[in-house]
Amino acid sequence: MATLRDLLYLVALAWWTGTAAYFGGSATPSVFARFGRTEAGQIVEVLFPGYYRTALATATLLVTVGAWRLAAGRPRAGLALALAVVMLAMALVGALVLQPRIHALRVQAAEAGPARPLPPAFGILHGLSVVASGVSVLAALASWAIIASAGL
Repeated sequence: MATLRDLLYLVALAWWTGTAAYFGGSATPSVFARFGRTEAGQIVEVLFPGYYRTALATATLLVTVGAWRLAAGRPRAGLALALAVVMLAMALVGALVLQPRIHALRVQAAEAGPARPLPPAFGILHGLSVVASGVSVLAALASWAIIASAGL
């Protein structure tokens, strides 16, 4: 059982890390480099539901397995579980609060006409989304550091 538990933890953390690295480090910059700002924003917006589904699924698995690891007395399991909870919380805030509000502002601006700029609230929400993603990435990196220093 310990091998299964540790494998699930590693797979979930690697999956989350790979998704975040690809989305933030490759896909999004590539789309914005190729398309105009408005069109790129629309394309990336289409990708967000899949990104958040993956983040929610993997963070939920990390929390679940993290609780299992804590119950088994694994080294630094409490800290790893706390980091997984942070990752899940940031994914929930992004998926359920920030992204829907950002989408609503995009729709309102589009309905107002193509020359209408996005309202200032869009920039604030986008900034909060970037911060939430950054916090999640830091939590994932700290989780990898725990593995490197204390093992599974």
